[in-house]
Amino acid sequence: MANSRAFGLDCERAADWLPRPIQQPPASGLEPLVALRTKLAALVRESTSERLPAGHWVVICHEDLLGHLAEAASHVDRFLQDLRRSRALQSAEAAGQRLFDRVRALCVRFAAETAIGCECAVDPTHTRFSDTVADAVYWTIAELLTNVRRHSRATTVKVSSGVQDGGHVFLRVQDDGVGLAQPYAPTPLCDSRGLGLWSIEHRLNELDASVEIASVDGLTVTIKLPPWLVTRG
Repeated sequence: MANSRAFGLDCERAADWLPRPIQQPPASGLEPLVALRTKLAALVRESTSERLPAGHWVVICHEDLLGHLAEAASHVDRFLQDLRRSRALQSAEAAGQRLFDRVRALCVRFAAETAIGCECAVDPTHTRFSDTVADAVYWTIAELLTNVRRHSRATTVKVSSGVQDGGHVFLRVQDDGVGLAQPYAPTPLCDSRGLGLWSIEHRLNELDASVEIASVDGLTVTIKLPPWLVTRG
C-alpha cells in the first residue's frame, strides 16, 4: 500500500484500542472523553489489524486514518489537561474552605472560652495551600491565640488575611495587649512568649514561609507565604 503505513503496538495497549461496549457514566464531566474514545475505536475498526506471534499487533492504516487518529488523540490530551486543571482548582478550593472553616471555628471557640473578643477576617481565597502547609498555618494561628490568652492581657484579637506585593499571602494575628516585654530577637534565648514565637518562626521557615513580628500597641504576628506555596487553578 503506497499510501498506507504499518506500526507496531504492544498487545495489551492494542487491546485498549479495540472496540468494546462503552457504558455511559453518570454525568461527571467525562462525556466528551467517552465520545472521543468511541471515535477512536471506530477508526481502529476501519483499519486492518493482525496479531503477530511475538505478542504484538501490526495495524495497517491509510495515511488519512493515521491523521484522524493523531487528531483525535490530540483532542483527548487537551481534554484531559483541562480536566486535571479543573479538578486541581476544585481540590484547592475545597482545601482552602477546610482551612478557613477550621480557623473560623478556632476563633469562635477562643472567644467563647476567654473574655477576649476575637474577630475572624480571613478570606477563604487566602487559605488555598497543600494539606501540609494548611496544617502548619492552622496550628500556628492556634498557638498564637494561646499566647494571647496566656500572656497578652488583651481585650480583643483579630485574625485577618491579605495579599502583599509579589503575590505573598499573609495571615495575621493582632491583639491590643501589652506586647513583648523586650524586643523580639530570633533566638531561643528569650522569655517564654519569645520562645514560642521563635519556635513558630523556625517551623515556618522550614516551609519557606516567614514571620514578621511587631510589638506596638499590642502584638502583631504576620505569617507570610510565598506564591509557590499557594495552590491555584
